Amino acid sequence: MSVTAAADHVYEAFLGPDLSSATLYHGHSFGGNALAAAVALRHLELLRERSVLENVRARSDQLRQRLDGRVAHLDAVGAVRLRGLMAGVELAPPADDLRWGRQVCAAAVRRGVLLRPLGDVVVIMPPLTITSEEIDRIVDALIDAIAEVTAA
Repeated sequence: MSVTAAADHVYEAFLGPDLSSATLYHGHSFGGNALAAAVALRHLELLRERSVLENVRARSDQLRQRLDGRVAHLDAVGAVRLRGLMAGVELAPPADDLRWGRQVCAAAVRRGVLLRPLGDVVVIMPPLTITSEEIDRIVDALIDAIAEVTAA
């Protein structure tokens, strides 16, 4: 399932009678698949039934508290950013030629936590259904991984 967003002037350029010179002939062979639509609808129902968005708000607050309280003050951390459940922990290597992002993420993987490096920003992007205990595990692994890499 997908959606396309466009500025008004782009949208209006394709307004007109069907099969006219303004018609945008666009589609995919998998578009309109009834099974995919049914699965997407059920997914939306489950999000509501299982209060997933409420969990996101609670876990986001928890992640913010853990990152601000336990990670942001570390010497190796330059900044912490968070939007919803997506966080970026910007590392601050003492020299330009050091690249800690990949090393910290590799150390986290050894601890059973998959994080993604974007340069020296460690990206935390857990599933929307994450538990409180799993948030703590991620933060613990990140702290230990940073300690391992910066001690070397």
